[in-house]
Amino acid sequence: MKKITMIEFISCLSACILGVIFHFVYHWSNRLFVIGLFFPINESIWEHLKLIFFPIMIVSLIEYSVILSYIDKHLVSKNTSLASPHYSYLICIKLKSAIVGMQSTVILYYTLNGMFGRTPDFVNIFIYFISMSIAYFYSNTQIKSDLANTESDSCEINTFQFINRFQWYIL
Repeated sequence: MKKITMIEFISCLSACILGVIFHFVYHWSNRLFVIGLFFPINESIWEHLKLIFFPIMIVSLIEYSVILSYIDKHLVSKNTSLASPHYSYLICIKLKSAIVGMQSTVILYYTLNGMFGRTPDFVNIFIYFISMSIAYFYSNTQIKSDLANTESDSCEINTFQFINRFQWYIL
């Protein structure tokens, strides 16, 4: 399980670096409309949620293959119920962790703005890194929980319920 934590830590650092790079892509592309769909086009908090979601999803594609090979190599031999088809929940876990990261960003940003009026840029950058850390902490906890629990619930239903709660939260 320490290997899973190390993979998550490296993924978190990679996603943070990717998010920092993504912050400038729209301006580097001479403000192309298509690029603006995936990268923030202004300094609003809602546009910056793209810096949480897309880096987590992109890093998850690589992380998926790394974690599956680790599970197949080290854990399946000890427990046959952990075969690769059982672990198809990683993408659902990553989607949930991205939503948790976006929620953290919104909560921290508006809480600090409500308390202090306006937050300086270094605080906003700190909020970004804290939110990414929270997202990956959630992901790490869920992955370990899923590995320990051989009888997982339907991820699709849980993800739908999770997103539905998030929608009600922001309304």
